[in-house]
Amino acid sequence: MVVFKTDRLKFIDATENDIPYIMRLEQHPENRKFVVQGSVEEHTIEIKAADYLVMIIKEKYDRIGYLLCHKDVANSSFELRRMIIQSKGQGYGREAMNGLIDYVINKLKYHRFWLDVYEDNPTGIHLYESLGMQLDGILKKSYNRNGEFVSQHIYSITNKELEK
Repeated sequence: MVVFKTDRLKFIDATENDIPYIMRLEQHPENRKFVVQGSVEEHTIEIKAADYLVMIIKEKYDRIGYLLCHKDVANSSFELRRMIIQSKGQGYGREAMNGLIDYVINKLKYHRFWLDVYEDNPTGIHLYESLGMQLDGILKKSYNRNGEFVSQHIYSITNKELEK
């Protein structure tokens, strides 16, 4: 089922049949440094859970990525946990982020959209800042990535900031 669309992209609910594709994206050498790799069991739970949103991103009929989000209804806060675009450098990431933020704030009516990004992901940081997201803080050396501790930068945007 199509959840929402942008000019070039459509976002559809992921199913358990999409898990091998999702895991290939997570484990791809270009991506694995920047995202946590989930297990089949974890992805199955997320796809079935009401407080998660797992979507496949398509251009026409081709899958070009996926995203994993957590919905905190009680606090009107929506977290982007993972977004991977397999075809890099074509503007899909920017279009997907703009579409997702618009969907979350204007359609779902959440107050806050947020995410974390590792300190050594300048492409992601540049994208988020260019979309008007603000750095809320840094979790210093908070994640153990293969024996190396890396910091996570927390970015967010609220419905009031988008109104400006």
